[in-house]
Amino acid sequence: MKKILIIFLLAAFGVAQGQTFSTLLHQKTNDFNVLDYGAVSDDGVSDVTAINNAIDAAYNLYNYSFGGGTVYIPVGVYLIDDTIHLRSNVTIRMERNTLLYTEEYGGAVFVADPTVTHTYIHGGILFSAENTMTGISIRANALGQYMQESGFHDMTIQGCLTGINLYSDNSGFINSNYFDNIWIEDFVNGVVAYEGASSAGMSGNNFNNLTLQCDDATLYGLKDIDLSYSTFTGLFIWDFPVTGTAAITIRNGSRNGFYGGNWSSTGFTDIGQRNVFITGNFISTGFQNTGNIVAGTGITAAMLWENILYTGSSAIDITANPQIAPGYNGQRITIVGSSDTNTLTLDDGSGLLLSGQCVLGVGDAITLIFNKAFNYWIEVSKSNN
Repeated sequence: MKKILIIFLLAAFGVAQGQTFSTLLHQKTNDFNVLDYGAVSDDGVSDVTAINNAIDAAYNLYNYSFGGGTVYIPVGVYLIDDTIHLRSNVTIRMERNTLLYTEEYGGAVFVADPTVTHTYIHGGILFSAENTMTGISIRANALGQYMQESGFHDMTIQGCLTGINLYSDNSGFINSNYFDNIWIEDFVNGVVAYEGASSAGMSGNNFNNLTLQCDDATLYGLKDIDLSYSTFTGLFIWDFPVTGTAAITIRNGSRNGFYGGNWSSTGFTDIGQRNVFITGNFISTGFQNTGNIVAGTGITAAMLWENILYTGSSAIDITANPQIAPGYNGQRITIVGSSDTNTLTLDDGSGLLLSGQCVLGVGDAITLIFNKAFNYWIEVSKSNN
């Protein structure tokens, strides 16, 4: 009885000072309810300003670098017609069935730019029936811009042009972020992760339990993946349509791991470096892209990998010695050509023992094994030559 009376008196005191119970609560818990900033559920009026104002208030709670409060969006239907700006050290917490909906909005809902760290989004449904919005957009395209150590958890993104879009360039970077338990449904592009020529990196990002439920509008599951040292654990791409372009395309992505899950092989391309795929249907150590082979240098030790893909911009004849750097005893490599124009030619020479000249065009392959005693790469098999 005493505890109930104390709470009642505190609430009454707050009201007497012109405070609502919610404002009194956030002073004690650092929670900021969007309803206190003007959001109204299901009234047909935009709630973006109210949500952004609540985020700003949470961001300004403390002055030191790890301060910040929690923005709470309760169960309801909230109209989104502009960008919700993410800020450092702010958590946005939604109930699982809190709905942020767009009518014909063609922009991004959650946007992280220019510099964001330690922000977390939990729960909620982002919904559009027009395939025009982007659910999560992270851009770091200028010096000093970045997003890192942030996370998106337990979300649904439905009816979008792109579910998750990452872009970095001009010394910006997007590193060490988490995307967990996210369902993307009825989309054109599920995940796009594109680096410009001068990006500082998109490394160490982790996607866990990512489910992409395709529909007839779907073109790509994962598109232009330029991530590096990142993981996809439990990736499922369901019902990829016959009209789709590609379930997965990896452009410059390197040393990524894809573990578990299931996806279509339609349009699959990987011209990155050393990506590993281990699923119930497919095990691969991935290719090492050797597009930078030059005639006077050959294949260096840094290029050696179980599967090597030549994607050079011209035809190369590596007759200069050494053609292929020494490996460890018994090391096996397979070199594959990717073009009938930009071919890779191997000729017998010091350190290389072949049954004849090898010209690798598209789909052609040669497998070699290294004999340490004689310091030779010896041909094991050759196809389509």
